[in-house]
Amino acid sequence: MRVLGNLLQLNGFDQDNVDAIRAGIAPDLNAFVAAKLNNAIIGAAVEAPLVGAGIERIGETPIYAADMLVRRAPSLQKTADAKNARIAFIAKDVFAKENLLEGGEVRINMGAGSATVIAKCDERLPAGCVRLAAGIVETAALGPMFGELTMEKISIAAAAE
Repeated sequence: MRVLGNLLQLNGFDQDNVDAIRAGIAPDLNAFVAAKLNNAIIGAAVEAPLVGAGIERIGETPIYAADMLVRRAPSLQKTADAKNARIAFIAKDVFAKENLLEGGEVRINMGAGSATVIAKCDERLPAGCVRLAAGIVETAALGPMFGELTMEKISIAAAAE
């Protein structure tokens, strides 16, 4: 770069080594790093959006629902991964609040759509969340992969109707 800069008769290409370049940029490298490379937010107001008191959907696209080829492969749809995609994994606090049964059915409503799926408690999820796959027939009516939803337990009597 120095040779090219000198051939083009440009200013600022007189350094012979990396230390000379570094000294030209920041004579005190530690002070430069401390001032420039930090997580401080300067000059911008940051406000977190208000989160509703409802239940939040955490969506995902399951491995065997990613494209039309794997969605239509009967052998892949029989795997444990494909079967787990049809389960609503529900945070412990929501599971208790809604009085759900492990392996019981739950109706999930989101926007104008609803889906009936199997409910399972997942203690690894954050409070107030439900992990429910997208990209499958059972949940297609729900719409977006993330957002607020409501749910209701389906009783045995209601399921028989």
